[in-house]
Amino acid sequence: MRKANSKKAAGKPPWSKPSGQNCKTLPSMKLHKLELNAFRAATQPFALSFDPSKKLTMIFGENGTGKSTIADAFTCLCTDSIGSLEDKSNVEKKFLTSANCKPADLYIRLITGQDTFSATLSSNKFVKNTSKTYPKLHHLRRSLIAQLTDATPSKRYEVLESYIDVEPILASEEGLRSLLRRLENDLGSEIRSLTAAHDTLEAQWRQEGMPGDGGWKDWADVESDKDLATEKLKAARIKAVLNAWQTLTGQWQEVQEQQRICLDARQEVADAQVNMQRIQAASQSISQDLLKMLDHADRFVGQQSELHQCPLCDQPIEKNTLANRIRQQMDGLKAYQLSVAQMDAAQKAETNANLLLQNLQSKLDDGLEALEIATSNYAGKPVSFGATAAGRLRFFQEKQTSLNAKMAQMEQEMLQSERTLNQHNLIKTQYEAILHGEAKTTELQRLLNAAKAAFLIVESTRKNYQEQELASISGEVDALYQKLHPDENIGKIRLSLKPNAKKSVDLAARFQNYESVTPQSVYSESHLDTLGICVLLALAKKQGGKDTILLLDDVVTSVDERHLDRFIALLHDLQKDFAHIVFTTHYRPWRDRYRFHRDPESQVHFVELRDWKMEDGMRLQKERTQVEELREAMASSYFDRQALAAKAGVLLENLLDFLTTTYACRLRRKPRQDYTLGELLDAVMSKLAKSLRVELLSKNAGNKFDPALPMQEVPLLPHFEELEKLAFIRNQTGAHFTPPGPEVNDADIFAFANHTLSLAQRLTCPETGAFPDCSASGAFWETRSKAIRLFPLQEPG
Repeated sequence: MRKANSKKAAGKPPWSKPSGQNCKTLPSMKLHKLELNAFRAATQPFALSFDPSKKLTMIFGENGTGKSTIADAFTCLCTDSIGSLEDKSNVEKKFLTSANCKPADLYIRLITGQDTFSATLSSNKFVKNTSKTYPKLHHLRRSLIAQLTDATPSKRYEVLESYIDVEPILASEEGLRSLLRRLENDLGSEIRSLTAAHDTLEAQWRQEGMPGDGGWKDWADVESDKDLATEKLKAARIKAVLNAWQTLTGQWQEVQEQQRICLDARQEVADAQVNMQRIQAASQSISQDLLKMLDHADRFVGQQSELHQCPLCDQPIEKNTLANRIRQQMDGLKAYQLSVAQMDAAQKAETNANLLLQNLQSKLDDGLEALEIATSNYAGKPVSFGATAAGRLRFFQEKQTSLNAKMAQMEQEMLQSERTLNQHNLIKTQYEAILHGEAKTTELQRLLNAAKAAFLIVESTRKNYQEQELASISGEVDALYQKLHPDENIGKIRLSLKPNAKKSVDLAARFQNYESVTPQSVYSESHLDTLGICVLLALAKKQGGKDTILLLDDVVTSVDERHLDRFIALLHDLQKDFAHIVFTTHYRPWRDRYRFHRDPESQVHFVELRDWKMEDGMRLQKERTQVEELREAMASSYFDRQALAAKAGVLLENLLDFLTTTYACRLRRKPRQDYTLGELLDAVMSKLAKSLRVELLSKNAGNKFDPALPMQEVPLLPHFEELEKLAFIRNQTGAHFTPPGPEVNDADIFAFANHTLSLAQRLTCPETGAFPDCSASGAFWETRSKAIRLFPLQEPG
């Protein structure tokens, strides 16, 4: 019976909250049909019809026929899990979609007696109608059995966590635990800070000679209350005088430096003048006017295109010769030109130096005034260095030495004031920190005590609750286990929290004379399997209810006849506790127990899956489509008026539902979207029916439907017009007992069925039975086989 890998880590628990987000309790429901397309093994549309009169459904099939696909479809639709794929590592979720299919084609649809529930796929996530309450499901797989019996206590807790779920309480408990750690850290930090402040003040008190009659704390209290505003003002005024003095001495240095620069500039002018006079004395003809005249003459000659005589004396001379003579005269005067330029530059430098000196002297006088003001504030009375700038400068020059000495004295006074102020600030800061720290330490200790008490209450309450729940589960598990293994001197199953551990569950049981052993140590593989099944069934029974579907996916693989009979009896006993029990198996002896009437087969709905092929998908033995059922009913020698009208009505509703959904026809919103035949038909007849037509394609030599071949175009309006006249037959004859019902003649019933069948044949693929639900062309809808094209693409405006 055992094949699961016991070392595999526990995944999600075998049940999850309903995926519809709305966790209201559904009324007791019956399963009608499960429809799949492009989901895992369902490479073609697949429908599994249930027998609403039976609460047990066996899905039998050899390996690889699609049993897990059906189980996973239930799981993906009704929970947030992805089913058996979660038991495997390195799973590519893209293969939730069938091979050779597109994610957009995937859908899962479950039709029950209360509603229809569906899911599609987008970005490897299932999209569901969040306004609906999806059925509750408990899904049990073989992998979960190993996780329960062989897993570590922490992994076993993960499997059981859904039932003993106290995650909000655990979150609160962890929050309190974190609060305790934080409060303990804060308290320790506060005590360390308080101790440091104590040590600092006591050391300062001892350094001061332990003044006062009391201890250091009394001294600190007195010292921190002292008003040192006068001392602060004195220090500030001294600092202002020293800053002004520092600025002034810097300005005085700049003035002295600039005075030296001015003297140098004056000497440069004198030297340039001597040099120019020396050159003039060497040649009496040199003058500035002559230089200017030669320069003008040179420019004039250069501007002439031709010149044959001197412009001044009219003597014959060529332009080039005259220009050369002028330049020779100018070259002889270059030394004089250079001396003139040097003279000009020296005079400009002297002027600039004198201007800068004047500016610095003005700033120096401003500095003297600032020092005068700062000194007056410090002295508390007016102090004057002179009435004019010259007087103030003279005072500064005369008193500079004594002022330097006074500034040094004031600097010492400022240092003493700052020491006094710093000591006061230190005492005040540390003393206030001590007072604040003592209050905070008291408050933190109070909070810590309260948090410890709260933590103990929450932890003990949570553990007591979980222990009680585990004890309750243990009792149910043992009751189920004894039904499978009576008189075998095993059992007394006990699930309990592992001491001193979070989220860990121990498993113990009796074995012969040993009252408490770990079952893994002594139980056989088969007994461990049935133990895991009983635990999962007990959890499902306690957490489920009559609105819950129980799904057992291949949990029994091999077992002896005696235990198989007991297990079957156990399932039949459990059917009263669930809305429906679905179990899949490839274990043929189990299936044959019903087939050969060895067990109550009348209570079980049998489904057999045939071999799977990529091109065919999943197949049911003797499964018929709605079209086939209607066609067979019409061809039957027994004319069943009610059955024929009902089948035609259901098929017509299906066709109209497809059309109204495809074309987004306007329908009055209803909470359950349970539209009647009349509502659906009116929605189509309002605008859409007039433009609806199909093109039926033919196959080419390659057995493919070919649009290049002649095709048959069929308008659908005639069918809808006839069906609109005959739609009343569905209710009067096929759905209800009404007095007018017998008055409907057989021909009208047959016509209603015939028009429905004709419409269905126009809208369903002759090969797959699928609707034309693909719009890749952007111009029309078509079946995936390309056999039928449906026009238009959108409802006319």
